[in-house]
Amino acid sequence: MSGSPRSASTGRPSSAASPTSARPAPPPASSNGTALQRITVGEFTGAATDRVQRIVATLRDAGVEATVTDTIDVELWRKLAFIAPLAAVCGLARRPVGAVRAGPPRRAVFERAVREVVAVGRASGVALADAIVHDAVRAFDALQPDVKPSLLLDLERGGPK
Repeated sequence: MSGSPRSASTGRPSSAASPTSARPAPPPASSNGTALQRITVGEFTGAATDRVQRIVATLRDAGVEATVTDTIDVELWRKLAFIAPLAAVCGLARRPVGAVRAGPPRRAVFERAVREVVAVGRASGVALADAIVHDAVRAFDALQPDVKPSLLLDLERGGPK
């Protein structure tokens, strides 16, 4: 998954969710929570439709932690507020998470970037709580030191092309 944190040792995504899209009707979107291993599903209308319930039931039957939300827009911005700064700071530093956390200026850049994403979300009309910044920083601090966002892996391979 592009944009998902990846383990440097396996190169596999550390995250189990990403926004979904299909046409003609807008599908429910999904976003990972702070645990990076939970899928949150919801309709953009906020309705807990049968479709959303079936998706969540199927995921749970497969052993995936899945929840329904009536504020998928908030969940998508929450995900963006984590993934975009993570990719940016690790990509700019050309270092995995642990090396970025070890440098106070880079860690501060991560937090400032999270705050900027939250500000843009709010300016777009999405009601984002102040806790999103704290949650993103806490999730950043909880990542294994060798985690590399896919952007960093791409850069290490000579991309993007």
